[in-house]
Amino acid sequence: MTTSSSTELTVTGKLASGTRVVLDDHPDHSFRNRTALLTLEKDGVFDVVCLTDVGGTYLPKGTLTWTVANAPGEVNTDALRTDLLPGGPLHDVAARVVAGHSVEWDGHNWASHLTPDARDAFEEIDSFLSGDEGQYLTGREVVDADAWLYESACDELTGAEDDDALEALAGSWAAEAAHNGIVLVGDVRTLLRTIRDKKRGNSNVP
Repeated sequence: MTTSSSTELTVTGKLASGTRVVLDDHPDHSFRNRTALLTLEKDGVFDVVCLTDVGGTYLPKGTLTWTVANAPGEVNTDALRTDLLPGGPLHDVAARVVAGHSVEWDGHNWASHLTPDARDAFEEIDSFLSGDEGQYLTGREVVDADAWLYESACDELTGAEDDDALEALAGSWAAEAAHNGIVLVGDVRTLLRTIRDKKRGNSNVP
């Protein structure tokens, strides 16, 4: 991956904002993210999208994809973006893919076409990403919020809290989890509201 290139790469979405993606294997979570993909659309734009238990984000015809991670964990999109920037280990080889990638009508569908050099570069990126599947994971443990919080929340909540107080508590517990190397998955706010409403004796709460 040492071939130099002046091609400018463009990133968007989660990759541009540095929004970290959490991959989750908890069986009770609907639409959980299972796999993070690096994508390249026909206009030369890179992003990160996720596949869930029921599929994934719509991708335009001819989009190229590479698997970044498919094990539970938090994907560090900042690190991936940095590696795509000039000087990063993926920049020059990604530029070769962009330079040799086109989307053409094959008589039935719009399909990706790669020049021989772009095909080689595509495979180099694939080898780089698959060589260490955990290289873009932050190392924080993914934990179900219900299992981690339920007992503590039941002890602390009185039923008198308003929604603003629950929002503050949710942020506080998330920060505590992060301090302990944990990223919570599941809807913390819904969990807290459910516990609060039970404390209030709301008969409509299951």
